[in-house]
Amino acid sequence: AGCAYLTTHEAFNKLLREKQWVGEQHRFVSDFTSGFVAEAMSCSMWVPIDVIKERLQVQGIEVKGRYKGSWDAVKTVSANEGITGLYRGYFSTLSSFGPFSAFYFVFYEQLKGYFISHSSDPHRTVPFTTGLLCGGTASALSAAVTNPLDMVKLRLQVQRSVLTTGVSTQFTYHYTSFLGGLRSIVRDEGIRALWQGVTARILFAGPQAAFTMAIFEGIRLKLLS
Repeated sequence: AGCAYLTTHEAFNKLLREKQWVGEQHRFVSDFTSGFVAEAMSCSMWVPIDVIKERLQVQGIEVKGRYKGSWDAVKTVSANEGITGLYRGYFSTLSSFGPFSAFYFVFYEQLKGYFISHSSDPHRTVPFTTGLLCGGTASALSAAVTNPLDMVKLRLQVQRSVLTTGVSTQFTYHYTSFLGGLRSIVRDEGIRALWQGVTARILFAGPQAAFTMAIFEGIRLKLLS
């Protein structure tokens, strides 16, 4: 999924520029759009995995017809709910991670462009440390901007699990839609509640994105040289 994610972003970004659908002066538009499209492709691969993982984690020992394993879960969900059952929650997931990836590549390309423009390297390459800095900073900024979306996505995921299994928890909300969840949080908990957990999210996403982009830029440089 990670390979498809980066490849889709590069290919779609290149397509937008070659077809001149987006001018160079509006490069942030192509970066934003390509990031969202890349996440849509990535989600199509790992959302079914996440659905199966979620089903296996929440099923109790006493549940009748419990899944015997991952492959059994895939077959059972497909047979009883159709292929759409494997993609349950796809759009709520994309509503969170899509904007994150879109903003991420906007921030990343802007930061990378800044460092390259101030570099003395005639080949305009991205050193490993620069990739780390740009990737980590872009991830932190994107995580902060999109934290409200991630919070609603997570609550919808928990809600779906609880309603499916009937397990009793401290479950005090019932959202009927993604936008409905956003409105409910602002109304009941205040707008500051939308940024609960933002520090933990930044610390989780930052290092992974930093190393991913630093390694990616290094590999791309080797392939193009």
